[in-house]
Amino acid sequence: MSTPQGELIDLFLCHNGADKDWVRTLAEHIESETFDGLPHGRPLRVFFDEWDIDVGQNVLLKINHGLSMSRYVAVIISPEFLEAA
Repeated sequence: MSTPQGELIDLFLCHNGADKDWVRTLAEHIESETFDGLPHGRPLRVFFDEWDIDVGQNVLLKINHGLSMSRYVAVIISPEFLEAA
């Protein structure tokens, strides 16, 4: 589920930590799909911090890299997200 360094990411998931479990399930569902919907098509790739940032890595650099490699960004807006903003 981790994205190799130079690989295109289809979707960057921006979320509040309080929504982590729900967002993880969403990311798993998205990555179970293919780009063209065909069984043997290219799998969709998601940037999800839990999968793509290892302990000890520079979080801001990894997030910036993930954003720069992503085709789209999805912001998961929840009450917790809005309270943190």
